[in-house]
Amino acid sequence: MFKIKTRLYCGNAQLIPQSLFDVPEHQAHYLRSVMRCQIGDFIGVFNGVSGEYVCDITEISKKKIQLRVLEKIKEHLAPSDITIIFALIKKNPLEYMIQKATELGVGTFQPIITDHTIIRDINPQRLEQIAIEASEQCGLTAVPTIKPLCSLKESLQNYSRILFCDERLNAVSIRHIIDNNIQFDAILIGPEGGFSSSEADYLYKQ
Repeated sequence: MFKIKTRLYCGNAQLIPQSLFDVPEHQAHYLRSVMRCQIGDFIGVFNGVSGEYVCDITEISKKKIQLRVLEKIKEHLAPSDITIIFALIKKNPLEYMIQKATELGVGTFQPIITDHTIIRDINPQRLEQIAIEASEQCGLTAVPTIKPLCSLKESLQNYSRILFCDERLNAVSIRHIIDNNIQFDAILIGPEGGFSSSEADYLYKQ
């Protein structure tokens, strides 16, 4: 059994047994300065397509950390087909939502702009990093997709049946949907101020 010190997502790594590769600079800093790794320590590595492999550290310097791929320890599990379409909210709640939804198994995030959305832009690289860290922490072998920001109407073109979370409680409960095994493609969540009346009317007509 390997005593794995931490897990890393290395999307560009070719995980072939006995091959060597250098981890990206920011991950080298994490291993060196945060985890205090030493030569010979075991690291779990996944690239999102090949499963998880255990690697050992073969070289540590100020310039790089090199890993050697040893053997596969977990088969690849494809991302779930769960999509969350969400209106932008403030930075801290948004990042917390990405983290926890990733841990719960969401496969795709679709950010949107709505009538009551106050925040109008996002940092997709920051959200992707949060999703990566959550995947590393909870044992996933794939990282959710963060789609480009779009409008509410544009987002609806990609899905046929959406679970619309209506804060006005004008629809059936989620319990009813679960108990009756009603299928849906995505979950739609509004902004802090809720959906506008015109948006809600539009959604019910779809």
